[in-house]
Amino acid sequence: MLAQLHGEALVGVPTHPLRAARMLALALRLQTATFARDMPDRVTLARRLGFRRARITRLLELLLLAPDI
Repeated sequence: MLAQLHGEALVGVPTHPLRAARMLALALRLQTATFARDMPDRVTLARRLGFRRARITRLLELLLLAPDI
């Protein structure tokens, strides 16, 4: 079993946010910036962040997943 109760702390459970959670948080920030017109479009987002346009699209598509995933 990965997580075993050891006193009050769980052993084997990561204490940092999972990568998927970090990517989803980034996607939310990008969407907010786009809606607030800080960034007019995905191309501008990609240029300012140093990402490719396809990466921006993949990040924003994370927001289309069902909430329970």
